[in-house]
Amino acid sequence: MDSRHPPTTSRGPTTLLGTTLLVTALLTACGTDANSTDGTILRDSAGVAIAESTHTRPAWGDDGWTLSAEPELRIGSPDASGPYQLHGVWHSAFLPGDRVGVVDGQTDELRIFDLEGTHLQTLGRSGEGPGEFTQLWRVYLGPADSIMAVDLYRAVSVFDPEGAYVRRFVPTGESGERQGTHRGQFEDGSLLLAQYQPLDPEALGVLRTQMELLRVDLEGEVVRSFGLFDHQTVRRETERSQYIFGAAGVFTAHGRTLVYGPGDRFEVRMYGLDGTLERLVRLDAQPDPVVQADRDAWIQAMVESNPNTPEEVLRDLIGEIDSPPHFPHHGPLLVDDSDHLWVRDYPRGTPIEAGILYVFDPAGAYLGSVPVPAGLVVHEIRGDRLLGRWMDEFEVQHVVVYRIEGREPG
Repeated sequence: MDSRHPPTTSRGPTTLLGTTLLVTALLTACGTDANSTDGTILRDSAGVAIAESTHTRPAWGDDGWTLSAEPELRIGSPDASGPYQLHGVWHSAFLPGDRVGVVDGQTDELRIFDLEGTHLQTLGRSGEGPGEFTQLWRVYLGPADSIMAVDLYRAVSVFDPEGAYVRRFVPTGESGERQGTHRGQFEDGSLLLAQYQPLDPEALGVLRTQMELLRVDLEGEVVRSFGLFDHQTVRRETERSQYIFGAAGVFTAHGRTLVYGPGDRFEVRMYGLDGTLERLVRLDAQPDPVVQADRDAWIQAMVESNPNTPEEVLRDLIGEIDSPPHFPHHGPLLVDDSDHLWVRDYPRGTPIEAGILYVFDPAGAYLGSVPVPAGLVVHEIRGDRLLGRWMDEFEVQHVVVYRIEGREPG
């Protein structure tokens, strides 16, 4: 990890050891307490809780969780009209009163539905006035059941529980207005903001871009910088080129914790509000290798998504293709309302292919995996319900709620 990141190497080993015997021997020699839970070893190193798991030994065994065969709620269809026609669904969230808030990015509207799929009301529209949005991006539940609608790069608009506009704030700091993307919410309603850093103009080769992760309070003031973290993997050359399937840092906020995964290894890092590393969660699952067919499929997807550009022109614009030897170790992550960590395997394709969600208990022990259907992007998990966006084979977007079978309701 880059030395500009919150420190990890001084707080414990970063290499996942191969066998329980070897780990136990090392821990005994170092005088560090360790507990074994099924396929997970739990230990402490200099105050950091570390959970290291074997993916072939899930705690669930054969009695794990699965998603219902069909969603119990589906909003949107190919022939839908009005508020039921969805485009650019960036986010959705459960709201009090058995409601779901849906961000429609194309219209800059926050649409609210009940759990039967009936449209209840629409908040906002495109614009720069009170209660309007310039690029609606996220919806969160604020203090006293208020609704927080977040623009992609700037403002946060606050509505009361009934949908009446209350106020608006913009993240600020010592340098004035802060621009970045909001990617999570802490328990007090404060937001996690990612501010992307420019690359060194002289740097060449395969590089990781950097982002500063910030906590912003409900007045828009930056109250904590967590430091710089690795973000995208890019290749900078003098000639035109594309670097595909590179690792990307993923992150969110939950409770009093910043949650971050670098993507280039299966390791999730959890930081307290003061920026102290508190927990490491590791899994020995290995990613698939990248083969030529994967690179060819990526190029073909680019061609199909740009029908007005001749293929030879597009290929010239793309230039040389390069990739790592394997796909990233993981994709997006989230933490549910009972502090379980869910980590998606690296999603591929458009719509994305079927995959799995790795599930860890609050201590970081690996429980097992939950298969997810093709086209599903998970937005929130609450109790035994999973909320997200599903894109069908015709690339029509739907908001869906699946039941998590085998899990007790929240």
